[in-house]
Amino acid sequence: MSRNPLLEDNDDEAGWMATYADLMSLLLVFFILLFSISTIEIKKFEEIFTSVRFSLNTHGTTNAIIEFEHEAPTERDKPIVKEEVILPNQSEAKNSELDTELSEMSSELSEMIQTPMMSKDVQVVTENSRLHIRVKGQALFDPASTDLSYEAEPILESLTALFKKHPEFHISVQGHTDNQPIYTNQFPSNWELSAVRATTVVRYFLLKGITADRFTAEGFADSAPLASNKTSEGRAENRRVEFVLEKIQPASQP
Repeated sequence: MSRNPLLEDNDDEAGWMATYADLMSLLLVFFILLFSISTIEIKKFEEIFTSVRFSLNTHGTTNAIIEFEHEAPTERDKPIVKEEVILPNQSEAKNSELDTELSEMSSELSEMIQTPMMSKDVQVVTENSRLHIRVKGQALFDPASTDLSYEAEPILESLTALFKKHPEFHISVQGHTDNQPIYTNQFPSNWELSAVRATTVVRYFLLKGITADRFTAEGFADSAPLASNKTSEGRAENRRVEFVLEKIQPASQP
């Protein structure tokens, strides 16, 4: 039995119309999506799209499914957070403040030891954000001895007053000698001599009421000379007790 040509034309036309309807439906959904991006009323758009999708599904033309994500909060909706303002030169400013503080401490100590004898035996130097107070060995100890001399009292009293006034500083007490060898039953070498001299000075400050956690004591023997050991003047300069003051940094909050 032959097919009717009119019915075949009608089938082709119906297929073309279905394709065209699908295309128009997709374009409609696409423009609705573009519209949703340009507005913040997402709930209203979802209601409109739901009704459109329901209508499309009812007529059987398409089953398009689009998932929505909630919009990211706008600048207006974000909570206001106070941020700490960090100056570009904050580190340099802190170093400058520390240098100023060290300079003031140096001036304070100079006023305390303004007598000719004491000022001759004490030298104050600022290096790498630390205050170095160098006291000649003969001003504190007799040769090859670790007992504090009578002349050491006024110098150590001045240092005690300075240390108590600035409790935020840690103090490293360093003993130094020249390169002349020493060998006794008590001190087999300059290492033992320099270390015991450093601890003797620390013990003095502890008796004056300064807490032990602020101190360290070290013996360097002749390993860190300030001058040449070839002359008596240079050796006398190298025999010293050095106090290195460094500001204690506050512990960071967890």
